[in-house]
Amino acid sequence: MHSDDSDGDCMLSDCESDDNEFGEESDEESDRVLVKMDYVMRENIYMPSDVPIQFFIGQCFRNFRQLTWAIKTYAVENKFKVYKYKFEKSRVTVGCNYFRCPWFLHVAKTRFGQTFIVRRLHNVHTCQRDLKNLECTAEFIVAKFAATIIEHPDTNVEWIQSELRRMYGAKIHKYKIYRAKKKVLQRQGADYESSYKLIINYAQSILTKMPQALALVKVFRMHGQQTETHFDNIVISFIALRDGFNQGCRPFIGIDGCHLKGVRVQFMH
Repeated sequence: MHSDDSDGDCMLSDCESDDNEFGEESDEESDRVLVKMDYVMRENIYMPSDVPIQFFIGQCFRNFRQLTWAIKTYAVENKFKVYKYKFEKSRVTVGCNYFRCPWFLHVAKTRFGQTFIVRRLHNVHTCQRDLKNLECTAEFIVAKFAATIIEHPDTNVEWIQSELRRMYGAKIHKYKIYRAKKKVLQRQGADYESSYKLIINYAQSILTKMPQALALVKVFRMHGQQTETHFDNIVISFIALRDGFNQGCRPFIGIDGCHLKGVRVQFMH
């Protein structure tokens, strides 16, 4: 028996390992292993899809990473928190963290490479489902919505929030979604920090293409930092605009500004 106050309380995400910790296999190695497996085991191999996950005795998983992802996805879909009994190289035993809920899953490693097979399963839940869904972590959101965010970087956080509620019935705080979106953009080099680092390259490209143009970038160093620089401002003046102003415009300069919205709320002028 266990309760929510137990010292051994642990979410599945707390137990996940690096991809290579348990000898992650390549796709070719996994395919060779499947050839060696008997017909029944090959028929029961888990194939990721959009259909809700259903565990059963004899179900097989290609490797440890696929297994942990399946358990996490199942926990999110069924709105419960995973309790870890054993999370080892050769076996995984998990249950429902809710007090007296009998749901139980035991998976052991097979003799075929890094594959795992479901040995025992008590597929009954008596718990009250948790809409906050702690297993729906930022990494889970990244895996589910990375393609959408990469294709549409301006994807609204509220839309992702509503999709999580529609797909899994989960009430996820928008700050967790912000973290997930930031991780995706960072990995693609499309976040704010990465964009600022490209400004000097942008200025250099202007001067290379148009030597008579003006492109000045001002940076500064934080106290105690000798090598790392931070962006302060940039001034750009194209020769065509400069000549046009000098030769065809009245000697009058207007100053305007723009409020920046996003991670850093600032004023540009």
